[in-house]
Amino acid sequence: MLLRIQRWQVGIPVLAVFACSDPGPTGPPVQAAPPAPAMLTALTGTSQVGKAGEVLPESFGVQVSDETGRGVGNVTIAWSVTAGDGLFKGGSFTAESRSATTATNSQGYSSVAFTPTVIGPTVVRAAIPGSAVLPAKFSVEATTFLIAFVRTWGGWDYPDFWGMRFEPPCGDCDAVVPVGTTVEWFNRRFDWWNPADWRVVAVSAPPGGELFNSGPLVPEARFEFVPEVAGTWEYVGPSNSDGSTVKWTLTAR
Repeated sequence: MLLRIQRWQVGIPVLAVFACSDPGPTGPPVQAAPPAPAMLTALTGTSQVGKAGEVLPESFGVQVSDETGRGVGNVTIAWSVTAGDGLFKGGSFTAESRSATTATNSQGYSSVAFTPTVIGPTVVRAAIPGSAVLPAKFSVEATTFLIAFVRTWGGWDYPDFWGMRFEPPCGDCDAVVPVGTTVEWFNRRFDWWNPADWRVVAVSAPPGGELFNSGPLVPEARFEFVPEVAGTWEYVGPSNSDGSTVKWTLTAR
């Protein structure tokens, strides 16, 4: 582009010509790189004491921050058990699992619920996959072994079939615990319209061991027993719809 400017100098007109550059079209604005994770910190949930078989009262929570201390969002967190055993619930899955994956929110925070499934200490690790950032660790301990049972229904095709099942960690619920461990039975409510009242009654005990009888366990009720000697107790538990009972065992070592 040429710009002409005419002026007078000593009575003589002078024509000055200047060249101006054309800025041309502008490109898109340069996007700033997202902040990089520099630290992974355990915030909540460590040092809890709970029950094997029951979700801990407080979830495990971590904070991911950059080198300035600001939270970093959308960072993948991989959760795993490194000692002991347990189940995670939350994040990218609905069922309980022995590993989990979550992502941080816009403030850099992420959490997951956890259920220890063994008596004693359990250690959980939270890490950023593929990152050199040091992982965070959580230590918890289970001092009570929970035997939670629920009433089950056969479905609309079998309206008269009712039974029961045990929840993890019991499974078939022939439980094995260290001597002196508190064992707790829990009648977890399955539905509000047909609750079941059950009881657990020991029918045999090892030498020096005491028999136990919970009495009626209404929904949400609990009963505790501490095996003080080594050996095996046989007990009958919740009955099926036909009145039959199943014999279970509790072994202390």
